[in-house]
Amino acid sequence: MVQSVELAPLADARGDTELPPFSAAAIFTHFHLVSLIAVGLLVAAALYLYGVQRLRQRGDHWPAGRTVAFVAGGLGSIALVSVSGIEAYDTTLISVHMVQHMVLTMVGPIFLALGAPTTLALRVLHGRPRKTLLTIIHSRVVQVLTFPLVAFGIFVANPFVLYFTGLYRQTLEHAWLHEFVHIHFMVTGCLFFWPLLGLDPLQNRWPYPGRALLMVLSVPFHTVLGLTIMQMPDLLGGDWYPNLHLSWMDPHSDQVTAGGILWAGGEIVSVTMLGILVMQWIRQSEREARRIDRALDRQGQDRTPTPDNRSDTIRGTFEVKWGTKMGDTGATQFTVLLYSDDAAVRDRIRLAIGPRPAADLSVEFTDASSWEECRRLLDDYEIDLMVLDGEATPAGGLGIARQTKDEYQDPPPTCVVIARAADRWLAAYSQVDATLLAPLDPVTTGQTVAKLLRDRKAGVEPLGALPRT
Repeated sequence: MVQSVELAPLADARGDTELPPFSAAAIFTHFHLVSLIAVGLLVAAALYLYGVQRLRQRGDHWPAGRTVAFVAGGLGSIALVSVSGIEAYDTTLISVHMVQHMVLTMVGPIFLALGAPTTLALRVLHGRPRKTLLTIIHSRVVQVLTFPLVAFGIFVANPFVLYFTGLYRQTLEHAWLHEFVHIHFMVTGCLFFWPLLGLDPLQNRWPYPGRALLMVLSVPFHTVLGLTIMQMPDLLGGDWYPNLHLSWMDPHSDQVTAGGILWAGGEIVSVTMLGILVMQWIRQSEREARRIDRALDRQGQDRTPTPDNRSDTIRGTFEVKWGTKMGDTGATQFTVLLYSDDAAVRDRIRLAIGPRPAADLSVEFTDASSWEECRRLLDDYEIDLMVLDGEATPAGGLGIARQTKDEYQDPPPTCVVIARAADRWLAAYSQVDATLLAPLDPVTTGQTVAKLLRDRKAGVEPLGALPRT
């Protein structure tokens, strides 16, 4: 009885007893803008949009869909449940709290992951900030927390610990703990969904069947938790909700609704996530099919260069120039990407390498004049070697070599043409596999390229490549 007397003034102080019945209009008439989460949302949106603008200023493309997913889908959904009228009712109605729980744990993190913020940061940052971010991504702590089984265990156990211990009651009584749990929900969701979606260069990316299996396994836990809450004779939070004395709200009926939201919401989000994974799986299979076709060409299939099979579909942006035809020569054919903003430089590199850098090797060339073109080629074709102009602008070959190693799970080896021998230490820092000193010597160039291609054929991992999953 003493507890009831103390809780009523606390509810009055929070203003819960003055709230009208919850409605759709209430979402847009009650706002809580002074909070740690609100500040974090504004900062995250500003930083992301600044990064996108920086890329556009230097001529690089960033998919609009990713921006919409991060800002509108991710940050927008989190704002909807944390600074609007939903937040005003989250200690008054269990059902409203459960909607908030689902969005913060599942919906928001999925859209944030689809925005690939880590990849954006790696493309914008330079020097020490970029090195710090990479150190964090590759740290032991992040590797453990983002390991799918560890993240899955945290994700599944989190709501059981919250609702079936005294912690939930404490979050109702203490505003700081209440907000901390919201942040914990978001972090837990990000740890689970980001490795599954695999858009950012995290090291714990499982094959797609494993990712889909984890999503399927999460469904029963939401079902069990939702049904348990619906059938519980006791109220979550003890007598907190009855002590609010709201005539328009029945705590027991509201708890049944909350359990149904958790049950149905968990299944809907899980099915949606499975659909996203299937789409990604199909796209990866299509890319892999193209790579297999190229591998078959290397094994001796005759491919005559004709206008119909040239890969220069993006005219004015990049062009693919085929090398010697594979027929009875017995040479293994490889694809070498030449990067420079100067076409004359690319031609000099092509001439130095030649169509046959060694008797057992045949080379076809593909050209790129920007990092965006390099990325497009890496996504669509099997590139065996990147030869990069270290003096190119605005993106130098050393920077592109490092970004390739950071952003791709199975990057090709890289060779950078440098103007000064003193730049070799920068090449080592950028994890470049080999360097060539301009002006190019055809003999040295051919030997260097031949060695890198033979290593590629033998399955030697390039420097700095992420572990394969």
